Amino acid sequence: MKTFKQFNEEVGDIIKGGISTFLNKNKNVSVGDFINPEKRSKTIDKIKSRGKNVLSNTLSKLGDEIGK
Repeated sequence: MKTFKQFNEEVGDIIKGGISTFLNKNKNVSVGDFINPEKRSKTIDKIKSRGKNVLSNTLSKLGDEIGK
């Protein structure tokens, strides 16, 4: 059985991994993509979509960890 500290560390690692994944997927987004009106909505939609995917994966991993 895990201690609370071990559990807390694993949950923290899962969340950090999710944040890192989100940032890596969006590292090619530039300020110009938001300033340019033609690209703005497409850029925002891409970020939202990637955010939802990463969040669902992260929550799934958290659920698996809690279920252990």
